Amino acid sequence: MSNKKHKEHNITENKYKINKKELLVWQIFAAICLVLFIGSMVIVLNNNSKVVDNKEKSPMTGEIILAQDDMQKIADLTIEFLKVNFNITDLTLNNVSEEKGLLKMDLDISGQKLSIYTSQDGELLFLSEEPINKTEFLEELEAQKEQEKAQAQSIEKVEKPKTELFIWSYCPYGVTALSPFGEVVSVLGETVDAKVYLYYAGHGDYEAQQNKIQACIQDLGYSDKYWDFAVGFSNNIYSKCSGDISCDKEESIALMNSLGIDSVKVLECVEAKGDELVKTHADKAKEYGVTGSPSLFVNGVKVNVARNAQAFKTVICSGYSTQPEACSQVLDSQGASATGNC
Repeated sequence: MSNKKHKEHNITENKYKINKKELLVWQIFAAICLVLFIGSMVIVLNNNSKVVDNKEKSPMTGEIILAQDDMQKIADLTIEFLKVNFNITDLTLNNVSEEKGLLKMDLDISGQKLSIYTSQDGELLFLSEEPINKTEFLEELEAQKEQEKAQAQSIEKVEKPKTELFIWSYCPYGVTALSPFGEVVSVLGETVDAKVYLYYAGHGDYEAQQNKIQACIQDLGYSDKYWDFAVGFSNNIYSKCSGDISCDKEESIALMNSLGIDSVKVLECVEAKGDELVKTHADKAKEYGVTGSPSLFVNGVKVNVARNAQAFKTVICSGYSTQPEACSQVLDSQGASATGNC
């Protein structure tokens, strides 16, 4: 990796490079994570345009003047748009009004009160300082859906799929992938051949140490417990110990001990063969032409999907010749988009 690229990464390493539209929604809905999927909103959007056909315009501003019932129609369609495309179920419209040439909608989302705005034709949705064009938004989601479908079709079907995740342990984008990946592998169990490759340390000694720890846990045969460690690291150690090699070691030991992993053996492995193991991981990454963390492969095919458990499960399950019952489980579909890497 070039120094220039690493400098650029350092500037943004603690800010997940999330799809712009996801980020706008996250800023407003705070703790409500997005679940993006395609609904039948083309009809809704067409209805939006019909609501304002032949309506009176202000002679002063040229803006459309809407009756209260027309505003209510647009508000109802917008609420449906949010429910379908952002999977927000506990959503109530308290009031709709005109404000500065826009429609203002006062909402209650799981007890949290906030306001959003739309253009008067209902086509532009303002969740922050930038508008979301709902038609373009749905077109992008449809394109993503088609891309994921094409990827699934290109994957060879085998009895026991091989899925490989390449990350740097302290890469923020890799962390967003590691936890849901671990969840999926835990669900699929012995029906899938899964491994995480810790192929590079771009942040310093603390990352090199963690790479060796995770490589050793896998090498020592803790195949099931490693996934619990991966999730625990992602959810707790990463944010607490980033930049601190002593913290990384202490917290890793505590987590290993809590999971029944022999931390003494792991650390012995780190000292004796950690460098060798990480080199084999790096060699594998080179063989596959890996260019960034995270990179996910299913049966040797690189795939690019949203970084959540449901999306990972779907693409991994597309690699089975006969899918196990676990593939029918519905997993968490909250998480970051497929963009951004170290």
